[in-house]
Amino acid sequence: MQTIAVPGCITIKNTSSVVTNTTRVTNNCSKTYRYYFKWDRHVDGPCETYKPGHWHSETVAITARFAGLGGC
Repeated sequence: MQTIAVPGCITIKNTSSVVTNTTRVTNNCSKTYRYYFKWDRHVDGPCETYKPGHWHSETVAITARFAGLGGC
């Protein structure tokens, strides 16, 4: 599946350590969205529901790269 564009009220923050990459997605919008994490060189994450004000994060090996969000 393709990476989709997300509204500006969805924030994505990437952080890295020596051995991991962590991405956190926060829904600052007034409506609920469903997304899954897309990764290069790693299995994509499960579909998650993001209610207003909620967030989800995934931590993967440093060799993986966050490729965006996919729609569910």
